[in-house]
Amino acid sequence: MAWGGVGFVGAHLNVAVTSYTTSTVPAAVLGRVSSTLDVLAGAAMPVGLVADGYAVQTLGPQPAALTVTAVIAVLAVAATALIPSTSLSLPPRPPSPSNQRVENPTST
Repeated sequence: MAWGGVGFVGAHLNVAVTSYTTSTVPAAVLGRVSSTLDVLAGAAMPVGLVADGYAVQTLGPQPAALTVTAVIAVLAVAATALIPSTSLSLPPRPPSPSNQRVENPTST
């Protein structure tokens, strides 16, 4: 159940992050930004696995799980508090052609 929830939430987060990145990052540097995000996310996995191994060996399985849960909760609250609410809004979209006002050159 938990792994299914992680997969469900993770898939939606991937779509949200990709949508936000492609709508806010200039096309000229989008590849670099996407690659940097992939490297950072990919590097977190082996670092976490090594750290988890040491935590389980040192603390035991249950205390290590509780410690990791607490650390993740603190990081989530801190990251949420540090992000200004204005940076979360997407830039305005340009008007679509159907919504633009068309001037009638024959009217006076």
